[in-house]
Amino acid sequence: MSQAGLKHLDFVKCPFVCYALLMLLIKTSVRLSSIHGLGLFAAEPIRKGQAVWAYDSKIDSKVTQSEYEKFTESRRATISHFAYLNSQKQWIICGDGALFINHSDAPNCEVEFNEGATRALKDIPVGEEITLNYLS
Repeated sequence: MSQAGLKHLDFVKCPFVCYALLMLLIKTSVRLSSIHGLGLFAAEPIRKGQAVWAYDSKIDSKVTQSEYEKFTESRRATISHFAYLNSQKQWIICGDGALFINHSDAPNCEVEFNEGATRALKDIPVGEEITLNYLS
């Protein structure tokens, strides 16, 4: 399916993606993003401080820095693109729709590394893209 023809992934069109999105703590959808490729969008109102995502060892994966360094350059590039480095220097690979959260210099969510969770920095209305500052 080309991005040009892709406007919105929903349960009827793509049950696998929507099943993965149910693993988040809020209702979301994946759509074309004006930021980059596909993005994760709020499908319900999200309150400031509300948890959006939390690490779950049954869904998400951790890769240590020593494991990461043993991977091929291609695999490291993929992990670097889709994962984040936590405070214990482990790469966290989201196994759900959170991997579609794009970067913003003015994000509406932040990762709380001690909790292993992502929380809303402000009220997020339905339809707004969920974003993080990857550099903070």
